[in-house]
Amino acid sequence: FFIIGTVLVASAFSLAQLVIGRIILGFGVGFATQATPLFLSEMAPYNLRGALNILFQLAVTIGIFVAQLINYGTQNLQPWGWRLSLALAGIPGLLLFVGALCLPDTPNSLIERGKLERGEKVLQRIRGTDGT
Repeated sequence: FFIIGTVLVASAFSLAQLVIGRIILGFGVGFATQATPLFLSEMAPYNLRGALNILFQLAVTIGIFVAQLINYGTQNLQPWGWRLSLALAGIPGLLLFVGALCLPDTPNSLIERGKLERGEKVLQRIRGTDGT
């Protein structure tokens, strides 16, 4: 969603295209802010779950601040500064996409798909024990 939305807003030739791109970007942000804490809660060691979820919220807040700095820096680049500002939203989207390719499946996901042994191995690795 991030990449599609970024392409639409950065290349917008009408208000409708800009609005549709922003809506698609909103879906991407919504999915990311829902999926990330869930993944962290399933994969993090029990004693670090809260801290990692708070760090995620901090990262989101820092990202919002950086976006505002980019907007401030590009506001006077006429006539294409707004396009640059919106196009730079693709960078975090690309990082999320590449990062997601490197993440392991959660034990719950593996077990729900019938991969019990693999799910058990991931669970043992997370817990640091031999038995589940």
